[in-house]
Amino acid sequence: DGTTTATGKLDLTDVDVNDKHTWTLGNGGKGEYGTLTVDNKGNWTYTLNNDSDKVQALKQGETATDKITVTVDDGHGGTATQTIVITITGTNDAAVITGNGAGTVKEDDTLTTGGKLNVTDKDAGEAVFNAQTNVKGEHGTFSIDKDGNWKYDLNNSDPKVQALGV
Repeated sequence: DGTTTATGKLDLTDVDVNDKHTWTLGNGGKGEYGTLTVDNKGNWTYTLNNDSDKVQALKQGETATDKITVTVDDGHGGTATQTIVITITGTNDAAVITGNGAGTVKEDDTLTTGGKLNVTDKDAGEAVFNAQTNVKGEHGTFSIDKDGNWKYDLNNSDPKVQALGV
């Protein structure tokens, strides 16, 4: 969700100044989290696959590494290999809540309502509700369990509730 590219330059030294060098990438430049490209001068660019579930599952501050090997060949049997190491740092992805989030209560009649909410979060292990019991509101109490089942109990003895008109 932040920076999705990294760049650098690989330098080569060859006493045979007339050799034509070619660069190749291990696994075609594909890493676990993104891809690497390199041009004929050794300039490389790593592009994070930010749409990947694996990338999005990283929690805020959690790190992972991508390692991709680059080999340069002088065309005469001389090669050199370097590993590019990219550190990926996770960011917080907002949770999304869906489900039945509305209910109706009625003075002196229907004093309780409830429903079921669902939560999804791209960050691994963070799609949970913070269970709370009997949280006092202006006219009643609210409870929700870890699975998203919620309940509201109207305080029927509240003078403001009893003062509601028909």
